[in-house]
Amino acid sequence: MTTNHLEKTLQKLSAAGAAQSVTVPLAPTQRMIDVGAGAGGVDLEQAATIYEAMIYAFILSKDH
Repeated sequence: MTTNHLEKTLQKLSAAGAAQSVTVPLAPTQRMIDVGAGAGGVDLEQAATIYEAMIYAFILSKDH
């Protein structure tokens, strides 16, 4: 990665933080499911379903 590319990436991340949003995958990774299940006290399938529901709700919302 070039320094210029790195600087542009850091600027984008900073802007995302200022906007209080991040880019996430449409489907959760296994690590995301594992951590979400542990944090929420739910099973893995429920954690994945909750994640997907939140993404769907965000896509349909006009708040972004």
